Amino acid sequence: MHWIFMNSLNYLTQFRPLVKRENIEFVHHISLYTCHVPEHYGGTRRAFEKYLGTPERECSTPEMPPEWGTHCLNFLFVWALGSEGKILWKSQT
Repeated sequence: MHWIFMNSLNYLTQFRPLVKRENIEFVHHISLYTCHVPEHYGGTRRAFEKYLGTPERECSTPEMPPEWGTHCLNFLFVWALGSEGKILWKSQT
């Protein structure tokens, strides 16, 4: 199952899935997409702020916010079983 949940509009600095041992047989890969909403459609921040803190939604169903299927088409990162994850940005502090 694929789920969507947003709790902030912060920047992603690393990607490391935490898969419980009892779930490992069910997890093959995880895809993380980047979203870009053109300014003439209201811009990315404005399009997604309304979903902050809302309940989780299953992807590829009528419950999925329409912006996600239209503007979130590019892969940011893909994780596959056996991968350690990736640090995308090291803090300067």
